[in-house]
Amino acid sequence: MSEARRASVSTEPHNSQPAAAKVVSHAASKTAPYLQVHDLSKKYGDFVALNQVSLNVSEGEFICFLGPSGCGKTTLLRAIAGLEFQTAGSIIQDGLDVSWLPPNKRDFGIVFQSYALFPNLTVAQNIAFGLQNLGVAKQEIGVTVAKLLDNIGLPDAGNKYPGQLSGGQQQRVALARALATSPSLLLLDEPLSALDAQVRVHLRQEIKQLQHQLGVTTIMVTHDQEEAMSMADRIVVMNHGHIEQIGTPQEIYQNPASVFVARFVGTINLIPCRVSGPERVELNGMQFHVPTTNHLLRHEGQLAIRPEDIELVEDDSSEANLLRAEVESVEFLGSFARIELRGDNALRLTVDLSMRQIRSRQIGAGTALTLRLPPASVHLFNTDSATA
Repeated sequence: MSEARRASVSTEPHNSQPAAAKVVSHAASKTAPYLQVHDLSKKYGDFVALNQVSLNVSEGEFICFLGPSGCGKTTLLRAIAGLEFQTAGSIIQDGLDVSWLPPNKRDFGIVFQSYALFPNLTVAQNIAFGLQNLGVAKQEIGVTVAKLLDNIGLPDAGNKYPGQLSGGQQQRVALARALATSPSLLLLDEPLSALDAQVRVHLRQEIKQLQHQLGVTTIMVTHDQEEAMSMADRIVVMNHGHIEQIGTPQEIYQNPASVFVARFVGTINLIPCRVSGPERVELNGMQFHVPTTNHLLRHEGQLAIRPEDIELVEDDSSEANLLRAEVESVEFLGSFARIELRGDNALRLTVDLSMRQIRSRQIGAGTALTLRLPPASVHLFNTDSATA
């Protein structure tokens, strides 16, 4: 946060809470994360929207809050922005306690799903709006607006009105307006969900590239797992007002911390199993080797494995961890096909195979396959717990 912004922080009370931004120990703030959320809770009557949420965000990071509708991700973003106040907990931004400051006293830019552009102002006037309110000189505003228009790939759109632009172009303008005041924190509230699929894919690449170029700390809310996986440095997976897991896209996908994360991020097979010994489980009447069973609370559990991690082997293979099943359907998905299979005892499996494998084995409905579950790709979860 700039010194000018520090000096402009209001000390008037707000909502019966102390509005002054408390400066955290300067020595501590040098090594502290850029944004710290401590035990944040938000209640609406008896409904708990956030339940003691804590996380740290480093300077320059791109973070995604990911989860289904009603999980608390938008409430958390709005609390960070000061658009809603928490019931309990604190928010430290760049060494300042901003927990009870109104939005205009916090250092952030925000982009909404609905663009929220002024229809009666030109593109250039929309981008310049925040700078004008700050009293920036007209010449400096012109330079900034021109630079931002160039950055978002719309150098000649300054004199157009929002209604003359496509949805993707309007969202670029909204992004430029949010960045115009050079905020230290950029908040994106499902900015791409109103766009069609092709535009969404293209724009998420542009946003990530611009964020990397500017180095601005960014938090984006999304329910789209592919969007989060492709854009985020780290993902915060939320469910029922609390955080299920925080990690890089690779960590979230490859090592889900709970059944919820495993199901929500990507596709996964969950197969009932029973512990039969150290690093051994019984699955569908057969013995399987697994990395460990130490964390299971009871003898029953669920074996989890991603469709692409299941290996197709020859029918006469003598390897361990083999299952036999019959193909029910083949779904063509471009470079690979998703196979739905049924085994003994109502076992259901989803397996992803390359088109080369499909063609060479002539796989179709009714084909009997032998499959291997590699121990290194297996995860075990408690049957009655969301925790791995």
